[in-house]
Amino acid sequence: MSFSVPLAGSKGRTVEREFGGVLSNRAGAVHRFSRTIRLEPKSENVTSEPLVTFLEPVTLRPGKYSLTTVLSDTAAVEPHAAKVECDVPAIPTRDSFLVGPILARRAGKDVVVRSGTSQEQRQQASRPDTVGDWNSFDPLLDLYVYEPTDLVAMTLACVADDEPANRSNAVLRRFRSIDGRVIGTLDPVRVEPEGGSGIRCQTVVDVLPARSIDQGGEYLFEASFAPDTGRDPDWAGIRFSVGLPKQKGETTPAEKAATGP
Repeated sequence: MSFSVPLAGSKGRTVEREFGGVLSNRAGAVHRFSRTIRLEPKSENVTSEPLVTFLEPVTLRPGKYSLTTVLSDTAAVEPHAAKVECDVPAIPTRDSFLVGPILARRAGKDVVVRSGTSQEQRQQASRPDTVGDWNSFDPLLDLYVYEPTDLVAMTLACVADDEPANRSNAVLRRFRSIDGRVIGTLDPVRVEPEGGSGIRCQTVVDVLPARSIDQGGEYLFEASFAPDTGRDPDWAGIRFSVGLPKQKGETTPAEKAATGP
């Protein structure tokens, strides 16, 4: 969940937001969270508008889910609400597969908060949320950045125990413009997950430098397992936009691509 908090006009006073969400399927709610965040301006003339990103780890079974989120602003008459639908696919059991890529940037002056009460931790004593620093991993939820900046691409590569022994399990990655021009191709990474049995995964992390990104452009970052000889790679990609700040209510090209015409 991500939202901006304008600090202009706060006159140095604490700015507070309440937010929460409910994740549900056909059987009902499967996960809930609620939080209050308080930002304290360092002076009376602060005009910044930091972006707050809240990360909540959730373990889900395959199926269809809906997530409803609500943000409460004391200055607004009504809270802001949003709803998204998501489909969690079944995990392949006899083949390699990729999850992602996921794009992110350094948090910088924005705020990233990671939940301390994930499902895995509920069996233990309650843990506090963690507030990140300048270098925190901040996912690009709207696949849009205002200006060229270094981006991080994270791809989860998973392999199965019973795959053919001669399979290369090398992950290919490339970065290209929306018109098909290849900007850069990264060296293949051999996936060799350690430990366990069944499905095992390894995270592949790449950095897309700001110098390779132009203002006002659209781009694709793609990943694929190396195919058998004579076959083309089966690329999985993520599309993002770089441009001038959005006007209120404006939809970015990447958002249009995600929702259709």
